[in-house]
Amino acid sequence: MTLDRLLIPVASCVVLATVTFMVAVMLLDFPTVVVCEKGTTLENVEVSSTRKHGYFDERRVGACVLYFHHGRQPGVDYGPFAGD
Repeated sequence: MTLDRLLIPVASCVVLATVTFMVAVMLLDFPTVVVCEKGTTLENVEVSSTRKHGYFDERRVGACVLYFHHGRQPGVDYGPFAGD
């Protein structure tokens, strides 16, 4: 009887946590690369995208640099000035 009473709240919490995590991943912009070094090593970091038209935004937070990957969706016409 006790296990039956615990099963529904535990299953509900698991489902709610999973849905919350999925929504957070879709709505929040998480960094792809985080580099936290002091000195000149930040200048030697090089990131490149394997996606066509992909690029990285760089944001500095204290001694760390966050790189956010962005790319254009395939199959979308971005006009004649979009480049290759």
